[in-house]
Amino acid sequence: MADQEFVQSAEVPLDAVQAVPFRLAVSVEPLLYAILLIVGLVLRLAELGTIVLTDREAHEALAVLRTMSETHPGSLPISAQPVVFAANSLLMTLFGTANAIPRLATVFAGLALILTPLLFRRWIGGTGAFLAAALFTLSPVLLAGSRSMSGVVWVMLFALVTVWSAARFAETRWRGYGIIGTVFAGLLLVGAEGQGVLVAIMLMVGLLFALSTADDPDRVLRTNVRAALAGWPWLPGLLVMALTLFAIGTVFFLKTEGLATFGEALGQLVRGLSVRQPNAPFAVPLSTALLYEPVLWIFGVVGAWLTLRDEATFFQRMMIGWVIAAVVIGVVYPGALPSHALWYTVPLVFLSAVAVERLFSPVRDQFFSVPAWGPYLYGIAVVATLSILGIRLLTVSRSVIAQLPTLVPPNDAVPPLLFSGLTIVLIVILFFLVGSIWGSKAAWRGLGIGLLVFLSMYSFSSGWRASVTGISDPREPFNIHPAARNLNLLERDLREISLRATGMPYDMQLTVAWADDSAVAWAIRNFDKAEFVSAVGATFNGPAVLLPRTAADPKAEQPKLGAAYVGKDYPVTYQFDRSSIAAWDVLGWVYQRDTRAAPTSGERIVLWVRADVYGASPGDATP
Repeated sequence: MADQEFVQSAEVPLDAVQAVPFRLAVSVEPLLYAILLIVGLVLRLAELGTIVLTDREAHEALAVLRTMSETHPGSLPISAQPVVFAANSLLMTLFGTANAIPRLATVFAGLALILTPLLFRRWIGGTGAFLAAALFTLSPVLLAGSRSMSGVVWVMLFALVTVWSAARFAETRWRGYGIIGTVFAGLLLVGAEGQGVLVAIMLMVGLLFALSTADDPDRVLRTNVRAALAGWPWLPGLLVMALTLFAIGTVFFLKTEGLATFGEALGQLVRGLSVRQPNAPFAVPLSTALLYEPVLWIFGVVGAWLTLRDEATFFQRMMIGWVIAAVVIGVVYPGALPSHALWYTVPLVFLSAVAVERLFSPVRDQFFSVPAWGPYLYGIAVVATLSILGIRLLTVSRSVIAQLPTLVPPNDAVPPLLFSGLTIVLIVILFFLVGSIWGSKAAWRGLGIGLLVFLSMYSFSSGWRASVTGISDPREPFNIHPAARNLNLLERDLREISLRATGMPYDMQLTVAWADDSAVAWAIRNFDKAEFVSAVGATFNGPAVLLPRTAADPKAEQPKLGAAYVGKDYPVTYQFDRSSIAAWDVLGWVYQRDTRAAPTSGERIVLWVRADVYGASPGDATP
C-alpha cells in the first residue's frame, strides 16, 4: 500500500507544483540589538585614539609594554587589573601601542555589558531586556567608563554572568552552570580589580533582601537556595577557576610576571579602605551617579516601588538590595573612583526597565476612554516645555557667569528667572488639564514619557562631554585628574626633534626627569633610548631633556646645563578649585560645566632642545 502511494505521488506532473517564492525573514528583535551594538561601538570609538591616557591608564599600559619588552626604559609597574593586563598583552602585541589599543578590551567589555540583559530575558521578559539594553547604551557612566581602562566595567560584566549562572543552576541543577558561576565569581573577586570584592558583598546583600521580601509562605525559595548550595559543584568549579586565573595571570602561560597583578588588585582594595583618591570629593561614586544618571534614579525608584508593590521577579528584588548596599558602601569606602558609579547604574537600569515598560503600556481607565496616542502627545508637550525651561535656565547661567554676581543674580537674569517660573506653572497646568480629559493615569504616563526623553538627552550629552569633548576639563566630576591633550603636541614635537638630530623619528637620546609610569612616560613610549632620572646636572649636554616646570620658574628660564638650549613648556594636567563655585554658579556648572573661574594648568613640563639640534645659534637660544 505504501509503495502504491509512492508511485501515485511520483506521477504528479511537474507543472502542477507551484514554486514557493523566496522570502528573507528578519526578526525585529535581533535587528534592534544590532542597532544598539552599532550605536554603542560608534560612541565608544569616536576620537578614542586622540585622547591622552591618564596617569592611571598609563600605569596599566606601561606595565604591559615593559613586560613585553624588557629593554624598554623605565621600571616595571605592576598592574592592578589582571584581565585587562592579559587582554592588552595580546592586543598590544598584535596591533601596536597607539592610544586606542590599550582601551579596546574595555570597549568590548562595555559592549558585552549592553547585551547582558539578554541573559535575564526569561525572568524580565523580552521588552524589559531590550529596554535595559537601550538604557545601558545611553548610560553616560558606562560610556565614559568603557572608553577608559576602567576595571569596574569588567567587574559589572563578571557580576551579571555570575548571577545568571547561579540562577540557571538553581533551576536546572546542571553542573556546567555551577562551574561557569564559580569561574566568573573568581574573576569578579580578583580578576578585574580589587573593588570586585565590594560588588560581591552587594550581590550577597541583594540576595538576602530578595529572600526576606519575597512572598514565600511555604519557604520554597529558601529551600531551593539551600539545595542549590548543597548541590553546587565546588571541587570542579574551584579547580577550573584556579586554572582560569592562572592562565590569565600568566597571559596564557607566556608571562609569569602577570601573577603579581592579583596581589596588587587586593592591595588596591586594602589601600582604599583608608586613603581617599586625590581630588575626589566625599562619596564620589554616589555623587557622580546622581549627577550623570538622573533618569535612572527617577525611574529606578519608581521601578523599585512597582517591584515591591506587585508580584515581581526574584531578580528585580535582588536589584533593590544591590542598590541599598551600593549606597552604603559608596559612602563608607573612601578609595572609590567616579567610574564606580557603575555600582548604581547596573541595578538601576534593571529597575528602570520595569518603570519604563509600564510607562509605554496602554492606558486602561474605567472612567476615561484614553486614545493610544494621548500620553505620547502630552509627552511631546512636556519635552517642549522642559526644553523652554532649560533654555531659560541656560540664559540665567550665562548672565551669572558674564557679570560676576555676588549672592544675587544680575538684573538681566531676572526676566529669564520669571519666565522659568511661568514655565513650571505651565507644566502643572498641562498636567491637570490632561488629567481632567483623559484621567490621572494618562497624565502620569505622559509626564513620565516627557521626563524620560528630556533627561535621557541631558544624560547622553553629559556622558559625551565627560568622555570626549571635555575629557581634559577638571570641572567634569568624572575626570578628577585628567591629562592634558597637549601631550599629543609634545609627542609630535619630540618626533620632529629626533628627525632633526638623527634622521630617525624615535632614535634620539632623551633624558626625562619625570615619573616613569605617568602620562608623560606613555607619551615618550616609542623612544627606546630614553632615560628616566631624578635631576640633571650642569654638565648635561644631551640633545633633549624633559624637566618639570616649577612655580619658582614662571618664565621657564633655562636651568644650568652644559650647553645652550631652547625651551617649550606643555601642561600635563589641569586643575580646578571646586570651592570657587558660588551659589549662582551651580546652575551653569550642572547644565554646561561652565564656571566663572576657569581651570588652571597644574603640572607643567618643559622640553629643552640643544640649540644646534634646534637650528639656532647659541646666542639666539631663548625660551
